[in-house]
Amino acid sequence: MRKIIISIIVLFPVIACATFALVIWRQSQVAPTIEINEIPDAPSVAVPEDKPIILGFVGDLMFDRYIREKQGPEYRNTISSELIKLFNETDGMIGNLEGPITNFDSVSDYNQNNPDHYRFTFDPAVTDLLNRANFIATSIGNNHSTNFGIDGVEQTIKYLTDAGISSFGNPNNSEHTSLISIGNLKLGLVAYNYGDLIPIEQTIENIKQLDSLADHVIVIPHWGTEYESLANTSQRNLAEKFVDAGADLIIGSHPHVIQNSEMIDGVLVYYSLGNFIFDQYFQPEVRCGLVLRFKISKHQIDLADYKYSYLEPTGITRLSKDSECINFD
Repeated sequence: MRKIIISIIVLFPVIACATFALVIWRQSQVAPTIEINEIPDAPSVAVPEDKPIILGFVGDLMFDRYIREKQGPEYRNTISSELIKLFNETDGMIGNLEGPITNFDSVSDYNQNNPDHYRFTFDPAVTDLLNRANFIATSIGNNHSTNFGIDGVEQTIKYLTDAGISSFGNPNNSEHTSLISIGNLKLGLVAYNYGDLIPIEQTIENIKQLDSLADHVIVIPHWGTEYESLANTSQRNLAEKFVDAGADLIIGSHPHVIQNSEMIDGVLVYYSLGNFIFDQYFQPEVRCGLVLRFKISKHQIDLADYKYSYLEPTGITRLSKDSECINFD
């Protein structure tokens, strides 16, 4: 037995060397594999452009007063099923939230003699409706965001954030912006509010900062004269400044009617999309809103299509019929 063990010990190096030689010989019969980083001037792999996204926009959203009375705090039927279907065919919707979301009791009603007639608050359940309608961001840069003070603004941001909805235009600070990612795109959102104490120079700076971080910068200004269908000189001057600073798309709100649109240095400017959810029914112009959908890629923004929405006295917003809304092109 001892002799066998000694023989194994003696022969082991010989067996090991022979095995190693056999492995080397077999490997030499296979074409060698060269790592990609060893190839001089290796070409980079071409990655095709990502599929463009479809992003939708509407105008003012107001969920208090007569809307709350007719639809209840759950707002279940406030947006018609056909519009919700349309919105869910996009990669996300954006609108102007015309008031805070709070746990405070509503103090507004449809009586214009009520001193709180224009003081809004929306029930937190509104975020469920916004989610069902595929809203991914809302501007809170408007003259009603502070209706319930700083607390109301902070509650609004929290309720939206908890629902996965981005907000921009916080009136409590100068950073009126949000940077969101959709697919392979980064979009900068900037709010401007005519009633802010923040100077216009700060908005210009916000646009410039986001222009260096985002693929596109979209500005949502709250501006203009109520119930006027043509934008005023101030709006156009501001639009030119926004474009010069780096804005790639401008979508306005506040006038409660659809205003004209134009191209400024290759940038589409829609001065007002009118009402989307509001309790105004006194003339066709305030009952009609513009719904825009854009096709957006890394280097281009194109209008994909547009439709008109229509306010019903039941508190429901639905798609407009052909004869109901004026063509504002």
